[in-house]
Amino acid sequence: VDCDGNLVLDTCDIMGDPTLDWNGDGVLDVCTPPNYCTANPNSTGLPAVMSVSGSPIITDNNFTLTASQLPTSEFGYFLMAASQGFIPNVGGSGGNLCLGFPLYRFSKPPTGTILSSGVGGTFSFSLNLTNLPQNVTFMIGETWDFQAWYRDGAASTSNFTDGIEVMFR
Repeated sequence: VDCDGNLVLDTCDIMGDPTLDWNGDGVLDVCTPPNYCTANPNSTGLPAVMSVSGSPIITDNNFTLTASQLPTSEFGYFLMAASQGFIPNVGGSGGNLCLGFPLYRFSKPPTGTILSSGVGGTFSFSLNLTNLPQNVTFMIGETWDFQAWYRDGAASTSNFTDGIEVMFR
């Protein structure tokens, strides 16, 4: 398959750069994004969006989560789970929880922190892949799902981004 039409098979593109296929489905993310689960709009009128950067190679220990299109100057943190799920308006929020259980939170040092969206409406966190919440260990070939929870003070509630799926290698 050559979904992007660059005359190079997708599998060859991905072998050269695994960041072209974060969810490990063998299709370039530009053709089939690794994001899933619809996020509800927040007080900005837009749904918040998850993205990842760095590398899905565990030994690189270079992996960053980013949540964007957030309301400005609001607090939040990232979540992860080994499976997808769907609970609309969980806990009275304005958003959808897109993760299965158990959930792991990146909300307390040393494995995480509470983040602020600042004036740009974005926050990011670089995970230490050797020190994950509750002693979780990523194994080669495992797929994990990530999402961000954030306050939305203008709407007097909280909300969630969409989810993103990553296969670690």
